Amino acid sequence: MTYGELKRASVAAASALANGGVGRETLVGLCMDRSIACVTSMLGIVLAGGAFVPLSPVAPTERNRTIAQEAQLRHVVADPLAGAAFAGLPLRVWHAGELAGDEGAEFAPALPEQLAYCYLTSGSTGRPKGVAIDHRCAMGRLEWLRRRYLLTPGTVLVHKTPLIFDVAIWEIFAPLLDGATVLLAGSREEGDPLALTRFLEANGTIAMHFVPSLLDAFLKSAPPPSAPDLRWLQLSGEAPSPELIVRARAHFACEIHNCYSQTETSEVSCWEDDGTPLGRCAISSHGRRLPNSQSSSMQSSVALLPR
Repeated sequence: MTYGELKRASVAAASALANGGVGRETLVGLCMDRSIACVTSMLGIVLAGGAFVPLSPVAPTERNRTIAQEAQLRHVVADPLAGAAFAGLPLRVWHAGELAGDEGAEFAPALPEQLAYCYLTSGSTGRPKGVAIDHRCAMGRLEWLRRRYLLTPGTVLVHKTPLIFDVAIWEIFAPLLDGATVLLAGSREEGDPLALTRFLEANGTIAMHFVPSLLDAFLKSAPPPSAPDLRWLQLSGEAPSPELIVRARAHFACEIHNCYSQTETSEVSCWEDDGTPLGRCAISSHGRRLPNSQSSSMQSSVALLPR
C-alpha cells in the first residue's frame, strides 16, 4: 500500500467516524486482527480526534465486553466475527467496509495533551485498568525511535506484536513518520520461527522486536537468518538473562538493545549491548534513561543471574 493510498483510506475512515459521532478524545475500541484495515482504522480514529482502545479478537468474549463497559465505549471498530462479542451493549460496531467517508475531508491536528490511545492492562489483580496516553507521551517515544533506528524511506520495520501490547504502537507509527515501510506479519505468524526468519531476511528490515521468552524459543528452533540489513534487535517486556544475550549475540550479527518501561510511561530506558563479556555474575540492565524522561534510578538492573 502506498502512502497516498494509506492517506486516502485513513481520511475516509476518519470522515465516516466523525460523521458517526467520534470527536475529540472519544474512546473507540479497536478489535481487529493485524491487517492494513486495522492500521487505516487506527489512523482514522486518531485523525477524527478520537483515542483508540486496543482489544483482542481472540480474547475471551467476557474480557472484551468488560473492557468495553469499563471504558464506556460507544464505538468499536471490529472484524466481522469479533464484532459479535459486543452484541447487546449500548455501542455501535463498525466494520472496515463501513469506514468509507470523504477522502478529501480535513481535520485539525491533535493537541499534545489530547488522548491518543488507552490501554486496559491487568495490573496485579487481573481486572483490566485503563492507562490513558496523550500525544505528547506517545511522541516522546516515537521521536527517540525515529532518531535511534534511522527509519527512512527504503527501510522496513516488522509489525508482529498483537495490538493489545503497546509495542505494536511503535511498530506501526514509527516507520510511518519518516516514509519507511511497515511489514505486517500474517495472522498468528508472530510465533512461527520460519515466518520470523522470513521477516528478518526481507530486504530493508533493519530492526525487529522480541519479548525475551519468544526470542529464547526462536533461538532454539530457527536456523541462523541471512539478514544483511538487520542492524538492531530490540528486547522488552521481560528481563533477558545474560545467557540469552550471549546466544543472541552468536545468532545475529547486529546490536542488541534491552528497553524497559511501564505502559503508563511509553518507554523510559534502554541498555545497548556493546559486546563486553558479561562475566560469571552478570546484570541484565535497564540501561540509561531516554530523552524526554526523568528518573532518579534509571541506571539500574532487573536481574542478577549467574552465567
